[in-house]
Amino acid sequence: MERTHGFRLFNNLQFWVSRMPAYAEKFRLKVNALSQTLGTPLDFTPNQFRVWAVTDCCNQVISRPFSGPSVDGVNAPRNDPEGMSQRMFYNGYLGDCGMKYGTVETVCGLTIYASGGESSRHSDLRWLADSNINGQLEAVQLANGIPADELFQMYGDSIFPWASCLLSRYRPRHLCTARELLENKIMSACREHVEWHYGEIKMLFPFVDYPNKQQLMKCPVNAAFVTAMIFRNCYTCLNENKTSKFFNCPPPSL
Repeated sequence: MERTHGFRLFNNLQFWVSRMPAYAEKFRLKVNALSQTLGTPLDFTPNQFRVWAVTDCCNQVISRPFSGPSVDGVNAPRNDPEGMSQRMFYNGYLGDCGMKYGTVETVCGLTIYASGGESSRHSDLRWLADSNINGQLEAVQLANGIPADELFQMYGDSIFPWASCLLSRYRPRHLCTARELLENKIMSACREHVEWHYGEIKMLFPFVDYPNKQQLMKCPVNAAFVTAMIFRNCYTCLNENKTSKFFNCPPPSL
């Protein structure tokens, strides 16, 4: 599955360019509707609002790597007596070893880009730099005739910086109006659907969420998680999901 269909997650941004305006419009309508419920309408116009997807990283807990004996027998030496290999994958926030996958999720409920399979020890900013997802999105849009000042953008949590195709919440040093505070609140509520997607992967395919079986030296951990993401996309195309219903944006056909 990873060899034959992995490109749908790793190298398929061109497919989504034509859908960006429609997805940005669905996002805009939801943001305006949520702001209405708070009594302070934002009233973004189509030309003013360019966010069409959200981005984040998912951490998958794995079994502690290289923790067993190096050979059979009583009192056999350990594979990694000083624990350096385990430290390479240890994440203090998780309190365990893990793998990190960065994704871009759209309002239709699909994962349209994923990369990673690297140590959870690294921060989300490391993934952002390694994947160059901002540069990829910028290049594919410019190649399709979208002007540089009208690029469609992703929205990330507060760790992400602002870039040509990436937005995040206003930082305290930027806050100057009540409107910007309201934008932070509404956009955070809309950004939460990325977490729904990670939950769906583990609900539909619980094997990837069973740390004792996610052993780097015995199981293709990265390929298994990527395959689960591909199958979750297939499942969403056939059944929709919470995100597509929340934004009223049906996914493409299978």
